[in-house]
Amino acid sequence: MHDEGGNVMKEQDRNDSKNMLDRLMNCLPKAVYHQVPNILTSIRLVGSIALAIVIALTGVTNPLLMGGLATLTIGTDFLDGRIARRYHLESKLGVFLDAAVDKVFAWGLAIALLVSGGLPLTLGLISLLPIAVRDLAVTVITAKDKYRDGMLKQQQELLQEGKHVSDAISETENNCTLGDHLAALQKGEAMLPTLPAKIKTWTSSIAIISAIVFGIGNLPGNLLYGLGILGSYGCILADIPKVVKNAKRREEERTDLFTRFVDDIEKNIDPSTKEKWLHDTQEVAPKLVQPKDSEFDAMLDQIVDFMENDTDDLQIVRSHDKVYQKKGNKHE
Repeated sequence: MHDEGGNVMKEQDRNDSKNMLDRLMNCLPKAVYHQVPNILTSIRLVGSIALAIVIALTGVTNPLLMGGLATLTIGTDFLDGRIARRYHLESKLGVFLDAAVDKVFAWGLAIALLVSGGLPLTLGLISLLPIAVRDLAVTVITAKDKYRDGMLKQQQELLQEGKHVSDAISETENNCTLGDHLAALQKGEAMLPTLPAKIKTWTSSIAIISAIVFGIGNLPGNLLYGLGILGSYGCILADIPKVVKNAKRREEERTDLFTRFVDDIEKNIDPSTKEKWLHDTQEVAPKLVQPKDSEFDAMLDQIVDFMENDTDDLQIVRSHDKVYQKKGNKHE
């Protein structure tokens, strides 16, 4: 009976907090309402940079205050995501900002501690290097995937406008300006972070904040810093294969999507130009999705080979050339 009463009270508390958040959100102007998650993420960005500069210039002069500010700063990472999901305010910009600012927080404070001496240089370089390599690899993979997704969308738009396949390739690949590349990067859908990646953000934050509050060279500081770093290593081992698998899965989905897209255009094309269109499409369409000997796929395969001894269980994406070879045989 007591447990039931306790559960009722907890449920009531949760409802009260939701109602309070609802009231606060409803008080905001419409323009602000839709940007609340991005505003919180921007606050985390500014707070991270400001705190990192202070620590780098003055050192950790007030461990409790600085540690508290760091905790409040990273705490917005939980709040912005919760609000975005609850009020359906997710956006491409929000996904990008959230991941980027997480890295600014962790690496800004880590570098500041190294510069100020709050984190011994040798210990910092050895313990943080694997995390740095992981962050760089995942950033390259996700950015490349997002760019390819946006490039495909641009090419589909050109084909819908009646452009010939070769013209679509020329306009989106051969004659691209920097602005065109950035537009493709902005238009693409970003891969969502994996659960291990989000956990790594918190474990690495625990390590950094413990170094601020307790320092290194004492039992609490050493213990919390070590646990945070080891937890991050575990997340890295779980995260990298997931990211690679997601990138390969999305590449396969894009191939299938483009195949269906070409089929739809083929059904409505002018019969007088259909034969030439089909020939040209089978010749060059694979380039729209992925060039031959893709460095991107080669990089993904190398990462998988490095991170996993047995790669037989991975679903390797079908060759785009084979996909279109099948289409070519069908029409012969």
